[in-house]
Amino acid sequence: MNSLEIIALIFAIIILLETFLWLFFDVKMRQLVKKLLAPNHMTAFMIAYTIGAVVVGYFLLQSLTFVELGAAMLFTSLLLGTSMLPYYQAIVPAILDTDIFSRDAFLKTAWVFSIWVIIALFILRTLFF
Repeated sequence: MNSLEIIALIFAIIILLETFLWLFFDVKMRQLVKKLLAPNHMTAFMIAYTIGAVVVGYFLLQSLTFVELGAAMLFTSLLLGTSMLPYYQAIVPAILDTDIFSRDAFLKTAWVFSIWVIIALFILRTLFF
């Protein structure tokens, strides 16, 4: 198996395992999520997700162009957005009641937005220059 096939296999296993656990052990999964997403674990999650994104991104960019990556990111974003829509009434008020749109909050994740912007710029460069 090549690196993309291994990444896809890991993705498939995680999705199938999560789906099974949420279908048959939803109460225990909710308890686990509450424990894992406690504020004192956020730094560890940010580090783990960043490392995961860098590793997966590296292998993706070995095989895909920025245009192909952008199309896959759009697909993923639309799929994620669609899955979040049923929770709109719970999510939007929670977001609006916090300081998530403040400058300080933005600066905490500005590096993530900068990655999206860099990818978008590379896509435009590939397509038009």
